[in-house]
Amino acid sequence: MTVPRPRIALLALLLLWLAVAAVPLAEQLSQASQMRAVLAGKSTSERTAYFDNPAFQAAEEIAQAVPADGCAVILTYAGPDAVEYYRARFRYLLYPRQVHVLADASASVEGCGHLAVFYDSPEHLSQSPFAGTWDAQALKERLQSLRRLLVTDAVDIYALP
Repeated sequence: MTVPRPRIALLALLLLWLAVAAVPLAEQLSQASQMRAVLAGKSTSERTAYFDNPAFQAAEEIAQAVPADGCAVILTYAGPDAVEYYRARFRYLLYPRQVHVLADASASVEGCGHLAVFYDSPEHLSQSPFAGTWDAQALKERLQSLRRLLVTDAVDIYALP
């Protein structure tokens, strides 16, 4: 019994594909093994924080200070692409709270009961520099009159009058 030529060609093509893909697949499996080793023994929140950069930890802390039916303005010192990313992440992670993410330290915060100040990590800022309006001295003066609810490594949270 002979094997039809199309099957032989298909088998040869499959073997060629396996030979070409072997090195990238081996690298991918090696990276996955390294990542498993890094994540071994970490809690779910630690694993999420590892992959979600500072957004997950900041969102957890904001959620502690802002009630579920509340509103928060998050002043974000981050690059333009990162601001869009954090806007989406914070809205998702803080649902059902109303969330406004802005890259302007002098932005109006009327209508919300909480103000959070979030600084992106230095690693992210080196890749995507800040491009908004940020007067650190004016922000410091603005925050002095507010009641501080929580200050952490990830975010500072204030109650608005």
